[in-house]
Amino acid sequence: MKIKGAILDVDGVLLDSMVIWRNAAPRFLSSLGKIPALLLWKDLYDLTMEEGAVYLREKYDLSLSEEEIIEGILGVIESFYREEVELKQGMRDLLESFWNSGIPMVIASTGNKELIEIAFARLGIESYFEEILTATEYHTTKKCGDLYEIGAEKMGTNPGETAVFEDVLFALESAKKAGFLTIAVEDFSSKEDQREIIEMADYYLREGEVSSFLQWIE
Repeated sequence: MKIKGAILDVDGVLLDSMVIWRNAAPRFLSSLGKIPALLLWKDLYDLTMEEGAVYLREKYDLSLSEEEIIEGILGVIESFYREEVELKQGMRDLLESFWNSGIPMVIASTGNKELIEIAFARLGIESYFEEILTATEYHTTKKCGDLYEIGAEKMGTNPGETAVFEDVLFALESAKKAGFLTIAVEDFSSKEDQREIIEMADYYLREGEVSSFLQWIE
């Protein structure tokens, strides 16, 4: 299976960072004297930062603006990205293989671009990517294939020859509907949808099994 371009998500795909995304909003709410719902992360999981801020303000009757809520949550997350977050097992090998093979790569994320850049710089992988595309920047979500289509356009590749790496079901579904090759990356946060993800994706990349995937695309 030959590919000519790769579009990669960040959290849960490249970075082992889903824990902080689960915990950041609860920590922020706790600092305000609020009691966060036990499974709050599920309500926020597929929302952009702006959508999440609106949800928290309304759900927890916060007297803060959307900007202030985002700033507070990002403060919790920033220190994690700046000092702690690591690449998932095997992902450096994947990036190096694509780079050495001349396969262009772009990032497509619903996360914060500044935090991604901070983490990538510390981990020394920022030069691998032609661009970092975020849903906020392009006023879209991963519930549709827009961001992936923009990524392919940036690389000059067609969807059918471009691999999209995602860890969540709805994003993989969007990419597949848009005609992309879908590579599902194993992550604990998507365990509940694992069976559907495996059945739907073109390839299921288990953690630590990058070498098998690289053989598959040769």
